[in-house]
Amino acid sequence: MAGDVVATQQIVNPIKLTVAGQHEFAPGVKLEGFSAKYETEFEADQTEEIVFKGGATGHFELSVNGQTIKMYDNWRTLPSRIPFKVENGKKI
Repeated sequence: MAGDVVATQQIVNPIKLTVAGQHEFAPGVKLEGFSAKYETEFEADQTEEIVFKGGATGHFELSVNGQTIKMYDNWRTLPSRIPFKVENGKKI
């Protein structure tokens, strides 16, 4: 991940993002040769297993509290279901 930031957005609700059929990831960001980074903070209101769902063509990496939970490189989009245990009152 390198280069200047060209788009930022603050999201307060769960996101579902797809670029299927589009030509840009964000205004001014073509679908090839770019990086995207999402950062968030989550505080669990109960102890349970949550599931991250994602997929990417190219490099995909999911990190929680600085620890890589899932990482892969691929030539086509592979959907991933990544279970993760959270504890009541703890932030991730």
